[in-house]
Amino acid sequence: MADRDSRGGRGLIAYALIPVLSAVSPLIALPAITDRYGAAAWAGVAVGQSMGAAAATVVELGWGLNGPQRVARMSATAANGALALATRTKLLVFVPAAALAALVASVVAPSFPIEAAVVAIGATAAALSAAWWFLGRARPLTLVLTDAVPRMIAMGLAGVLVFVGAPLMTYAAVGLIAPSVLAPILALVIARRASSAAAPRYGLVRLAKTIRFQSHALTARVASAGYIALPITLVSIAAPGSVAVFAAGERLMRMGLAAMSIIPNAMQGWVGRPAAKRERWVRAKRAVAMNVAIGIVAGLVFGLLAPAASHLVFSGTATVSPALALTFAFVIIVVTVSRATGGLALVALRRIGAYATSAVAGAVVGIPAILLLSAWLGAPGGALGELAAELTVLITQVVVIARHRRKPSQGEK
Repeated sequence: MADRDSRGGRGLIAYALIPVLSAVSPLIALPAITDRYGAAAWAGVAVGQSMGAAAATVVELGWGLNGPQRVARMSATAANGALALATRTKLLVFVPAAALAALVASVVAPSFPIEAAVVAIGATAAALSAAWWFLGRARPLTLVLTDAVPRMIAMGLAGVLVFVGAPLMTYAAVGLIAPSVLAPILALVIARRASSAAAPRYGLVRLAKTIRFQSHALTARVASAGYIALPITLVSIAAPGSVAVFAAGERLMRMGLAAMSIIPNAMQGWVGRPAAKRERWVRAKRAVAMNVAIGIVAGLVFGLLAPAASHLVFSGTATVSPALALTFAFVIIVVTVSRATGGLALVALRRIGAYATSAVAGAVVGIPAILLLSAWLGAPGGALGELAAELTVLITQVVVIARHRRKPSQGEK
């Protein structure tokens, strides 16, 4: 029993480390970039990361959404085949997606266009990660050791090299591309060793069918990319002079949200465990209430600390104003709540399709709002556009939940 508790404790620690390391890793190299090359370099890097993150959403093909549950109930041999199939479909999409992201980044970036293009390729390559597979197979510690830790080491090495005078391109090559290539290779080796047979070979027809099948899981991810991954790119188009400061606040906000993602993730099993719908709904309501409280606290902390933190992280070249920090604080609150209303409550009510609907609504409102408001108000306007998008997502989810709960035949039985 003690051994089981010890393994469970290590597993919980590993699950907690995954989002924390993902959030902290980028902080290692950013001070070196801004100290050595200034705000202009950071603006170019930020645009490249934004375009790469959007392209990565496509390359990921929704495996992170439906993949973990699929491999969780597979044998080791079948799971090995699923990982090989997923990796090959991603590689097939990666080449055109990375090329397009690099092209757009080089055109849109207000400075350092070539470096922005290479950063976009590196950020797109992050989608090749097999994190979904390790989580589905309940091997979070292995994920930390083969993915999160190597990324942190690579980012640290890139930061040191840039600080001592290496070209800015080093950040993308060493900090982004190298660990993104290493991670899926290690995952395939581990999956092969756990299996009794080699993964089957897949032809183009099978790969194309798989990509088409994954398109359903991809819809919500692609729609949400419009207001999650692309805001920096949109601001660089509408207000190029504001992109460095906006990107600084946006990056700090996303790091905080990434670290907080363990909270709704940890609640998924607790909410979904009861067999009775009524009990699942009771737990979902409690989870939403908890996330409201957590979001308010997190938003308050961010609003107070973001100006000083941005001054430190970005070497005084892109300091977030109190007004901008306050706007992003409200975004944190809304996102924290919508993670519960969407990922927990809607799933508990078996209204998963409404999750994609809310993402599409957020994109329809958010993309023009970010463009127009940032052109008018600069960085604060871009943040207000993001807030409008996230509020649209939350309101859509709450309306769906309220309508569903008015139907006893669906909500109570």
